[in-house]
Order: sequence, then structure tokens, then C-alpha cells
Amino acid sequence: NKNTLNFESRDDEAVSKPIDHLVEARKAYKLLDIMLEIGVPLDGFSLSSLMSFPSTTEQITALWKRIEPELNTDLNPAAYRSIITAYGRVGDASSASVVFEEMVRVCGNRGRSIECWNVLLGALAYRRDGEDGSEVLDVENAAASQMVKLTT
Repeated sequence: NKNTLNFESRDDEAVSKPIDHLVEARKAYKLLDIMLEIGVPLDGFSLSSLMSFPSTTEQITALWKRIEPELNTDLNPAAYRSIITAYGRVGDASSASVVFEEMVRVCGNRGRSIECWNVLLGALAYRRDGEDGSEVLDVENAAASQMVKLTT
């Protein structure tokens, strides 16, 4: 099935994760397949529940893009926060800041709550050693653009 997510990964970090997490991820993705096959409508909670499983930027993006067309409603800030957290967990602060920008654009003031800002801060806290810092600039630009919107 071309829509089936591939949770298998060749990077060392994914291989070192506990086997039970991989088993649970496969079960969750199988359940997602079944839900989609029988026409169960998905919502932001469906997406949020699954965001704990991907271990790479590519897996997070693939999961999000797979679920997005199946959603029966727009994503709410909680769902966006789960995506931001997932990108932060894998050390991708740049993607986290892009999702933050989308959340604010789509959700308006609901996307500017303290919870949303704190999730972005948390994503930065996961920053991996050896990065050049360009992701921080992306986040600073996202935060600055939101501050301008808050003051105008």
C-alpha cells in the first residue's frame, strides 16, 4: 500500500531505540491503516496521538502529510503543538518554527497562547550538539514576526 508509512529506519538513533517502541509504533500505524480503510474520520487528536512515534524529520512530515487529507476538521493549536514537539524531539528546530508560523496563520490568536510559545521553546531545548545555529535564527525570525503582529 503506497499510503502505508515506513517506520523502519537505518539511522543509528532509531536502531538504538527500545524495541517495544518500534513494536508499538507498528501497531499504531496498523491501526491507522484500519481506521482509514473503514472510513473512520480523523481529527487533531488522531494526529497528536501518533506524533510520539516518528524518530526522524522525514517520518514526522510523512505522517502529517498522510493524515492531513483525511482530517474531518482543521488542526487546532494542540495538534500543531504535537507536531512542533515532534520536530523538536528529533532536533529539527527549523521545521518546528515553520509549523509554529503555520499554526499562528491558521489558528490566529489561539495559536499565540503561552502554551504555544512554550512548546516552541521546548523544541529549541532539544537542539542537538554540533548544529550551526541557523535553526535558532529561523525561530528568532518567527518569534519577531509574531511580536510585530502582537504590537500592531
